[in-house]
Amino acid sequence: MTRLGHSLPFLTAWFALQAASTSAQTAQVQLIHNCADLAASTVDVYLNGELSQDNMAFRTATPFIEVSAASNLEVGFAPANSSGPGDVIASFEVVLSDGEQYVLVASGIISLGGYSPSPEFSLAVFSPARQSSIAPGTTDVLIYNGSTDAASFGLEETAIPLGGLFGSLSYGEFLDYVNMPANNLTFELLVDGGPTYQFNAPFGSLGVADLGVVLLGSGFVHPAMNSNGPEFGLWMALPGGGELVELQGTVVLPTLVQLINNSGDLAATMVDVYLDGSLVANDLDFRSATSFLEIDPDAPNVIGVAPGNSTDVFDSFELFPLGAVPGRAHVAVINGTVSPTGYEPATPLSLDVRTSARQVSASMAVVDVLFHHGSTDGPTLIDISEETAALGTLVDDLGYGAFSSYVTLDVTDMTFLLRDGSGAEIDTYEAAAETNHWEGLAVTVLASGFEEPAANSGGPRLGLWAAFPEGGDLIELPEPLNVGLHAARPNEGLALWPNPASSEVFLTMGEDAADLRTATVVDPAGRRVTEVPISNLVNEGGRVRIPLGTLSNGAYILRATGGSGTIAVPFQVAR
Repeated sequence: MTRLGHSLPFLTAWFALQAASTSAQTAQVQLIHNCADLAASTVDVYLNGELSQDNMAFRTATPFIEVSAASNLEVGFAPANSSGPGDVIASFEVVLSDGEQYVLVASGIISLGGYSPSPEFSLAVFSPARQSSIAPGTTDVLIYNGSTDAASFGLEETAIPLGGLFGSLSYGEFLDYVNMPANNLTFELLVDGGPTYQFNAPFGSLGVADLGVVLLGSGFVHPAMNSNGPEFGLWMALPGGGELVELQGTVVLPTLVQLINNSGDLAATMVDVYLDGSLVANDLDFRSATSFLEIDPDAPNVIGVAPGNSTDVFDSFELFPLGAVPGRAHVAVINGTVSPTGYEPATPLSLDVRTSARQVSASMAVVDVLFHHGSTDGPTLIDISEETAALGTLVDDLGYGAFSSYVTLDVTDMTFLLRDGSGAEIDTYEAAAETNHWEGLAVTVLASGFEEPAANSGGPRLGLWAAFPEGGDLIELPEPLNVGLHAARPNEGLALWPNPASSEVFLTMGEDAADLRTATVVDPAGRRVTEVPISNLVNEGGRVRIPLGTLSNGAYILRATGGSGTIAVPFQVAR
């Protein structure tokens, strides 16, 4: 009995210690609402079935909340003003450890449409979290990429500078705490495949010295692709919770240039383009374009245009100052002639530059069209109107070498009517924006070629051609099929033979054969296959012989333009 009596105080203390130990199994969690889906602008949050946050708004955070670590934590999200845990639409289980601190970030998309990309709604968990920094006078920063359309981004500090903080942080990932001085910092953030941003981070005046904070990439890089939701930015969650703190930022736009060869001179059929002495476009064909090339806005940016297969910039026909504006995109069109004879008028080679150019339109429902007059012998002034949708005049009195303002158009198949400055009609052209998927793009449409090819060494005829932001061959806007001569003279013996053809075809045109300007062969989709120079067209008393060269077997359409309009005749090649 004596021994048992001596043991009772010990057992009592032991049980008390065990009870205290059980009650001390707690953890702390901070919840951050970073779901930019407009359908989740406010949510109710349940912890283990109990309402914890009522109508929690996007870009807000809780303070660190003490929760039991004796079992896993169930975090449920329900629509705002929910009636109970039965309304929860997404639930996540978080494994907790006694005494640990956690940051929980809700991100992703809950809507079934309207967002691209649309990763599912998720809860990212980080531990061990910090509420204080590891050194006095500094700030510990936990970084999270919570922007659904920023596949990854890199971050650099440029004010002190601390240099590169990391090269690539994928969506949904954390970067462990980085200890930074609580000074006025500047972050430069580069989105993979997207823009560069510069953010002011005045840690000194924000009062975050000695704290551990969470810095989040939040919102959409491309709001137009995401239901016009909140724009991308860097937002900071403080350990005390509340509304996230926005770091003021701006988009740092690169300086870009797209080069287009629109010189119809046969001596410039292919050119090399140099930038400050370095070759940037090798063998750039007539009616082709580069993509948008990034350039240094602080460099001289002198453009040299040389013959194809040149050896260096000293072979250039001419040098031109680009006049680059920092942070802007430019379209630079090579126009004019280089040959001393054979072109009327002999228009000197030029580089026509449009600043504040665009690569994309404001939304996928429209296309932005920039018009340019690049025909050396065309009318002094041109007008362009849209006829299919009766939109009326799009361009008025556009002079040679000049650009119009951008015209924003609905993405439909359209017809452009080209007139001279007096209002006299020149021709109509099909712009199949819907069929050929121009949605979301900015397109440059050029008046290209010669109105009188015979006076310009039999060069390419005048037409409208489209350059796209990705570069490559310009796309011809074709004249509508079966209009002009064919429609006006259906009974005057128009014929094309033989059909099928092998090496050549003959086109009977009557009196119009003497005024034939061009003959172009296109495929059934309207893509130009070949254009036959006038010098190769042989007029034999109202019958024109047109060589077919090496066309492969298949179906084609011959377009021939004369003084009264255009004809379009289908034929077959069979060898």
